[in-house]
Amino acid sequence: MKNHYDTLGLERNAQPNQIKKAYHKLALQCHPDKNSDFKATDQFHQINEAYNTLSKEESKSKYDKRLQTRENLNDLLNYIKQQQEEPFLKYDIRDDFISKEDREFLRKFSNKQDIETIKKKRIRKK
Repeated sequence: MKNHYDTLGLERNAQPNQIKKAYHKLALQCHPDKNSDFKATDQFHQINEAYNTLSKEESKSKYDKRLQTRENLNDLLNYIKQQQEEPFLKYDIRDDFISKEDREFLRKFSNKQDIETIKKKRIRKK
């Protein structure tokens, strides 16, 4: 779905007179009688479609709701992608109740225990 506001070069809170003014300006530039470029004809059709949608209050409100839904979905998908890309951070609730010094001591102690366990396993293998 193309954004009709971008097609007309408007913001989402554009008033009906602004929509009409932008349509007339762009339609004169891209009209097939004035501009023989093939891209201009395609742009003219897009401009007409955007104006037909945004000029009527009922169709504009429906379009705005669909556009908002699409933006919300895109935000959600971006959030999910960001969560997948970030490294998984472990959070231990005990961190809130233990001082930095004690945390450091426990970390060193647990690492020491892990190293001793690995050494014992190596000894058993030999």
